[in-house]
Amino acid sequence: MGGKRGEIVKKPIHVGYQESTDLLKKSNDELANEAIDLYTQAETIASVSVMMVAAAGKRLRIIKKRVGHGNWLPWAKENLNFSERKMNLMMSLAEKIEDGESIFSNPQALSGIGISKVWTLLAAPEEVAAEVIESGDAEDMTVRELQDQIKTLKEENEQISAALDEAKSKGASEKELENLKKKLEYEKGQNTLLKEKNEKEIEKAVEKAKKEAEKTIEEEVAKATADMKDEIEELQDKNTRLEMQSNEDLTEFRVQTKVMQECCNDCMTVIARVSAKDKDKALKMAEGLKTILASKIENVNGLLS
Repeated sequence: MGGKRGEIVKKPIHVGYQESTDLLKKSNDELANEAIDLYTQAETIASVSVMMVAAAGKRLRIIKKRVGHGNWLPWAKENLNFSERKMNLMMSLAEKIEDGESIFSNPQALSGIGISKVWTLLAAPEEVAAEVIESGDAEDMTVRELQDQIKTLKEENEQISAALDEAKSKGASEKELENLKKKLEYEKGQNTLLKEKNEKEIEKAVEKAKKEAEKTIEEEVAKATADMKDEIEELQDKNTRLEMQSNEDLTEFRVQTKVMQECCNDCMTVIARVSAKDKDKALKMAEGLKTILASKIENVNGLLS
C-alpha cells in the first residue's frame, strides 16, 4: 500500500534460505557439488551486496546535495534509519566506486572481503587499502586482524615518507630519492616476509608443544596406570594372605578393591576425554590422580608398618 505524496514508505525485507532435509540420502559427489555451488553463490552475493550498498550510498549523496549540507542530518534523522557514520561510509563507498583510480572501483577485488571489512578499508588511506586488497590476505583476516594490518602498514608508510622528506630537505636529487624509496620499499617487503616466517615458526612451535604435551600426558597416564596396577596386584597378594581370616572381611575387601579399580579406570577415562580438548587441564588432572594414589598408597603402607 502506497503512502502519502512525499512520504517515504519503508518496505519490509524478507530473506530466507531453505535447507535440504534429506542430505544424508545424497552421495558424497552430490554433496561436494552442492557445497561448491553454494560457496560460489555466496561469493557472488557478497560481490553484489557491496555494489548494492554503494548504490544506496549514491542515492544518499543525491539527496544530501538536494536538501543542502545544513539540512542533511535533520532530514536523514527524520526519514532514514541509518546512523550518521554508516551513511557517511555508504556515500564514501559510492564515491570511491565511481572513481576509476580507486582500488574500490573494482567490485571483484572486494567480493570475498565482507561489508564489515570494507568499512574498515574505507577508513584507511587509499594506498594502504590498495596494498591490503591486492595482497589477497583480507579475506582470511578477522576485522581486528585487518585493523592491525592497516595500522602496521600506515606506520611503515609514514616512516618511508618521513625518510624521503628528510633526504629531500638535505638536497637529495630526484634520482637519489627514487633509489631511496625503492630501498625502503624493499626493506618493508623483507620485514613482511620475516614477519610471516616468524608466524609460521610460532605455529610450528605451538604444534610441537601440543604434541609434546600429548606425549607427556600419555606417558603420565601410562605410568599412573602401571603404578596403580602394581599396587593393586600387591593388594591382591595381601588379599590372598588374608583368606585365612574372616570370610566376611575378605568379601568386603574384594568389593572395595573392585570399586577402587572402577573409580581409577573412570578417572583415567575422564583424563583421556579432557586430553582431546585441553592438554594442560588433562595433565593437571593426571598429576592430581597420581597425588591421590600416592597418598593412599602411603596410608596403606602406614597401616602395614
